Amino acid sequence: MKVPNEVTEFLKAHIETCGKTQRAIAAETGFESVNMVSMMKTGYSKVPIERARILARSVGADEAYFVTLVLRTYHPELWSAIADLIAQDRFERAAMIVVRKKAKDPEVVLAKAA
Repeated sequence: MKVPNEVTEFLKAHIETCGKTQRAIAAETGFESVNMVSMMKTGYSKVPIERARILARSVGADEAYFVTLVLRTYHPELWSAIADLIAQDRFERAAMIVVRKKAKDPEVVLAKAA
């Protein structure tokens, strides 16, 4: 059954603008049949999560965004289980960047020496 959704709309838009044929996309992403690309684009088939990243790369889409979109759409229970961990990791990374920048700040270095 055809089920258009945010994934299919996103994929369709990128396939149409990437300048590649569906045959080339299928070959780059390891699908034996060009029909699989067409079926994913129209919603007759789901994007396999294990191929989402390479498919995004093939059509020139943001890999992280597309994988997230596929997870949220087709695997919401998995997405809800990892979304908080991803958000926490992003926060911790951002905090470390701030700490490292502050450590290189001459005023911070002088304050430590005093």
